[in-house]
Amino acid sequence: MKTMRLVTISAALSSCLMAGLIDHIGVRGGYSQAIMQDHSSTKVDADESKTGGLIYDLSAAFNVTDEGFFQSFKPYVDFTGRHYSDRDAQTFGVGLHHDFGSVLGLAPFAAAGIGYAQMRWIDSPLRATAKSDKAMNSAVASLHGGVALELSDWIDATFSLRGDWYELTTQHETEDHSTEQVDRFALSALAGLRFRFEHTSAPVPQSEAATPPPAAEPTPVAAPVVAPVVPAEPCDLAGLKRRFHFDFDSAVLKEEAKSVIDATVTCLKDHPDTRIEFEGHTDSTGAAAYNQKLSLKRSSAAGEYTHSKGLDAARIVSSGKGETKPAADNAIAEGRALNRRVDLYFIDSITPVLFDYNSASLSGKVSKLEPLLERMRSQSEASVIIVGHTDDVGSQRYNLKLSKARAEAIKAFLIGNGIDAKRIETRADGEAKPAASNADESGRTQNRRAEMNVRH
Repeated sequence: MKTMRLVTISAALSSCLMAGLIDHIGVRGGYSQAIMQDHSSTKVDADESKTGGLIYDLSAAFNVTDEGFFQSFKPYVDFTGRHYSDRDAQTFGVGLHHDFGSVLGLAPFAAAGIGYAQMRWIDSPLRATAKSDKAMNSAVASLHGGVALELSDWIDATFSLRGDWYELTTQHETEDHSTEQVDRFALSALAGLRFRFEHTSAPVPQSEAATPPPAAEPTPVAAPVVAPVVPAEPCDLAGLKRRFHFDFDSAVLKEEAKSVIDATVTCLKDHPDTRIEFEGHTDSTGAAAYNQKLSLKRSSAAGEYTHSKGLDAARIVSSGKGETKPAADNAIAEGRALNRRVDLYFIDSITPVLFDYNSASLSGKVSKLEPLLERMRSQSEASVIIVGHTDDVGSQRYNLKLSKARAEAIKAFLIGNGIDAKRIETRADGEAKPAASNADESGRTQNRRAEMNVRH
């Protein structure tokens, strides 16, 4: 009978898994301590029942909705078996499971449920029993709490305590006497694994851009002849000098550096939406940690001077690479001099792609990526940083994974259209950097996005 129950439960879980309804499955084992009460007023000779034994537990929590109460408190089912040396007990339950999010690398969780318990004696505590003891049944209430430690993207180790309240009363009988025994409560300590099946919609990397129908040509209207106004050509960023150098162990800007920055600030007036990044570098002399700090001091000095010349601080980015990206050979003095430098890059933001709720699919959105694809094709040295974001619905861990999936979907699209993967960087910010308020649906819609910054 027990084998048939397990087969039925396994078949049902498999069907739910195929339908994408399962959030996670837990498999746990441990030690259980029962609280027993004896009523031996009938002077029947009985042994003391065993109160300690092994426990195993199989559970599954379900995704039944993408929002609301049951998105945070997920329905679950579980089957629990306890084995003591003189009896077996099984519990089948249903309830609600809640994850509290990650705290110091651990994810607390709790569950509460109700169910049905059954106990069967293997070895009666009575001596010289004339009648076999029957299985006992009872309603049961359960509380379960613990922490999960993430081992991989889809497996957690779990450690938990479980309490079960029930009333399994057994009437032990002989030919002329009886005694009553009540099993009321069990406290269990468990450890095991939790297999997560959090899902997002699969990305669609292929191009879906449709060619719009040609617009009807307007009827020509005679107009007075006006001399054309020829706009001034904007400054060409590609013609600017992109590098300047420093003295040994120094972050003081030379006149060469100030001249480069002055020309850049003037040119950026024609490109009000473009940001500038100063990337600092050093030679290999000294400790790597010291060189990392020195490279950041050099780029920060360049950024501060640029801001003093009138460029908004929000348009200035400073970064340091230490000795990790030499431009010349550090084995010779000339090479080391060339490596003590700051390189300039420009950053242009492409219009973000907005995603549907709980989705990383590009279906119907690929046309919005055509400007990015064209930039990457026309500027062969350019790279792109794609940052995924979400609204604040759902757990932080799930939103981090969803934001990553959104960024990876755009990366897959670019690679599928011939862009080298080395030119693409992805990041995931989850719900941490909203573009609008999450208090209403309009704001949440703006936060389900991927931002794209072209660095050239």
